[in-house]
Amino acid sequence: MLAQKSKAELRERYKVMRRELFESLDMDQITEAIAQNLDVGLSKNIINIGSYMPILGEPDPNGLRNFRPDLQWSYPVVVGESLEFYKVPNYQRDFKPGAFGIPEPKADDSKRISINDLDCILVPGVAFDRSANRLGQGRGFYDRALKDFKGLKVGVAYTPQILNEDLPCEDHDLSMDLIVCEDYIFGPAKGHERNLQ
Repeated sequence: MLAQKSKAELRERYKVMRRELFESLDMDQITEAIAQNLDVGLSKNIINIGSYMPILGEPDPNGLRNFRPDLQWSYPVVVGESLEFYKVPNYQRDFKPGAFGIPEPKADDSKRISINDLDCILVPGVAFDRSANRLGQGRGFYDRALKDFKGLKVGVAYTPQILNEDLPCEDHDLSMDLIVCEDYIFGPAKGHERNLQ
């Protein structure tokens, strides 16, 4: 049972699984499917979106750019123990290596934006459960950043990262409003799942 395992044990187990998936699957096809499902799952009223640059086998949500050229994209920068979001005008060139090796917007080419000016934030995770709880990398950056966020929180995952058993959660752990993977969209608040295969 997952609840009896420590978060650290689960994190290691699912990080390995995610890397193995990344190495064994057709990532172009999966990235395209995730982008299509994000397009289906997100309201057309969403204009300002926070995303992330994938590392360590994380799913890449940035293919959504092909379906939604109207979106204004922002990406996080690690500042101390916090995340700050910056609008990125040129996705092809406006990044530099940042904290933990994660590509971050170049501050001189990007404009800082308040997190509550974003309509939606796409969030990576090591694993998610059917209640939309998220197991992150373990540093708490997204939990702290999203604590008072009023917009839509969307977890982005590969299908095997979505678990049928409950993840162990603590008071500071935030759940997502929606989970999107290559096979379906899951919205626990809506109490439904749409299989898109």
